[in-house]
Amino acid sequence: KNPTATPLCLTPEAQMQMNGGRLEVVPIPQGSFAEMIRAEGAGLGGVITPTGVGTLVEEGEHVHGKIEIEGRTYLVEKPLRADYALISGYNIDKAGNVWYKGTMRNFNQAMATAAEVVIAEGENIVEVGAIAHEDIVTPGVLVDYVAVPEEV
Repeated sequence: KNPTATPLCLTPEAQMQMNGGRLEVVPIPQGSFAEMIRAEGAGLGGVITPTGVGTLVEEGEHVHGKIEIEGRTYLVEKPLRADYALISGYNIDKAGNVWYKGTMRNFNQAMATAAEVVIAEGENIVEVGAIAHEDIVTPGVLVDYVAVPEEV
């Protein structure tokens, strides 16, 4: 561990929980995190990345080991699977087909492929067929439940 390393950006509450031993924090760079999720969804054995070499990241349980390719060191990180994924889309039809707006696509699309159970919520719940086929990003076959808000 490097005591001079830049501290993790955490909320004060998360820092208190981490320092009190009630919260385990595993440092994973965001790009690596996204690729680990994508690798699981694609059925790949992991991700090879230079990000995190020589830092606290390489001590994480998600790191399988290190390799060298043409003189450069890489971490081999395991794919990441979730028991549950709560995804959020802009339009979701009642069959679970999802269309995302803007940055909603960043992790939601990948998580739908890398979780045992996928629950989708949407800003707009629409009828089947209301989303054009070519606009469906996450097909309903990947979604187990659609959260439909109660009418007010």
